[in-house]
Amino acid sequence: MNNQISTDKNSLRVVNAFIIVDVQDCFITGNLALSNSSARQNGAEVVPIINHLLQTVSFDIIAFTHDWHPSNHISFFENLDERRKYLKGDQNKTYEPMDTVTYTGPKFEMEQVLWPKHCVQETAEVELHKDLMVNSSKNNIFHIKKGNDSDIDSYSAFWDNFKRQETELHNILKQWNVTHVYVAGLATDYCVAATALDAMDLNYTTYLIQDACRGVANESISNKTNEMRQRGIQIIQSRQIWKPFSKYLLTNLNTTFQLKNKHKYQSWIIYSKHRFPRFLCSPFLHNFIVRDINLHLQTYENERKIFFWWKEFSSYTFLTYVLQSTWPFETRLSFNSQYYLLTHIEQSKTINFLNPNDYIHPVRFVSSSIDHHNQNTQLQQLIEQYQDHSHVDLSEHQLTDEDMKIISKEILIRKQCKQLVLKSNRITSVGVSILAQTLHNNNSLNYLDLSSNQVSDDGVHFLSKILSMNSNTLKKLDLGKNRITDDGMKHLAQMIKTNKILTQLDLCSNEITDEGIRLLANAIENSNSTIELLWLTSNTLITDKSIESIIGMVKKNQSLKRLWMFKCNLSEIGKKKLKELEQLNKNFRVYVNNWKD
Repeated sequence: MNNQISTDKNSLRVVNAFIIVDVQDCFITGNLALSNSSARQNGAEVVPIINHLLQTVSFDIIAFTHDWHPSNHISFFENLDERRKYLKGDQNKTYEPMDTVTYTGPKFEMEQVLWPKHCVQETAEVELHKDLMVNSSKNNIFHIKKGNDSDIDSYSAFWDNFKRQETELHNILKQWNVTHVYVAGLATDYCVAATALDAMDLNYTTYLIQDACRGVANESISNKTNEMRQRGIQIIQSRQIWKPFSKYLLTNLNTTFQLKNKHKYQSWIIYSKHRFPRFLCSPFLHNFIVRDINLHLQTYENERKIFFWWKEFSSYTFLTYVLQSTWPFETRLSFNSQYYLLTHIEQSKTINFLNPNDYIHPVRFVSSSIDHHNQNTQLQQLIEQYQDHSHVDLSEHQLTDEDMKIISKEILIRKQCKQLVLKSNRITSVGVSILAQTLHNNNSLNYLDLSSNQVSDDGVHFLSKILSMNSNTLKKLDLGKNRITDDGMKHLAQMIKTNKILTQLDLCSNEITDEGIRLLANAIENSNSTIELLWLTSNTLITDKSIESIIGMVKKNQSLKRLWMFKCNLSEIGKKKLKELEQLNKNFRVYVNNWKD
């Protein structure tokens, strides 16, 4: 693998980054040594494992992260008395280290673990462990300092806990065209998990090296590991990547074709004619790579498959048959002797689209340990347990976009279910697009829960287009915890202007700002909206700037009956203004402190 920054910004070769999180003395022998926490794990045990990976695996870049706190940091138990004026509730209550409190300021209302003082800037315990192999002279090694704002904690190597301040890590990875991220270090259930989850959200193929991590508490380690797995992060062991990347067949194949030199890949043509057909017939392979000559990106998104074709490879009749059976949409590709199907990727995402005039269009390889046949069989068996026209709950089943085809066909069309709960799965905008198409002219479903998935703004766009048509019976939609931003709110606002069926909308725990609230409030205020219940709880980017928009919305639209806005970044004065709306409209209630206020 090349350890230089790629000069081709559109290059899609596999580029691997190793992020080593907080392997610092403070977590090994210092004030916050993991051996003193409830799990009693020894942080020093990760050092030889990480060192072995550094010696044997040719990562393109390596990033060491450092907790780097000022002495007055908000997370320190020792600073509690100085911040008591911000404590929510009884400000005289006695707390112990590791307790969780709620601060109302000085910047945000937040829950905060009271950690013992640790990783203070310029102290000895902030140093990386002495035995950790750090060669800072190389130009592909970076050091990321986090948590240096005294008023906001920061677990992730990418962001602070409120997503307000970004470190330089994401920009570095983009400059190096990184596609795959491997995460290890301390502590599994806090900084390691936060870093891995953010990497996944930023569309890096993400791996957690489990045996190269140690954590704080067994329960939270288990919970966070399950969350990472559900979000699509692959949990692996270090022995699975000890083999240098340069020795993998696909790495060499991609590297050869990137040279765009016919003489260099002639031997691969001969080799492929004999070997790749056998690979394709193997029942044990679930990952395939193909190349496409001239397809629009939207085709990829709709089908959730990436095709990667190589020019001048021979074609086989049975391969053409497979292609036709899994390719229901029109294409301009001809199936003739000029093309040869190598492999085909399931469970992957398009990360870029090159100019179709380029000679070679490489697409990254994404591995998967999922046995789709067994998974689909289990899903079918699970579906059969439900009666027609019933409430179907498939929460926490690790369902993927591919499974949405079965869900649409069996549950929405055949069984005509009334309520469908798909909470906490691995559904992205691609799976949502499949569901959305099925909702068109659906006369049975009235409740859809997609919370805690990876719907994103693109998924909101797909849903909004269908719901704008009023061609279904959907009355309640839950999109909580899906990384929806103001771009998604634009789509929802447009939908609300025309939709006359939806009465309940849950947008809790997203990334909506005051601008998103303005768009939504304006749509509800100036249309004959049917929205009666609206959840905006735990959108921490919503501030008092949204108050006037909400007041205008409630005054002019009489359909809204309930609004939940607690755990937003509202001041006490702002909350009071919202509560005063209840006096103007006796049928309206707003909840700014808890579910029942």
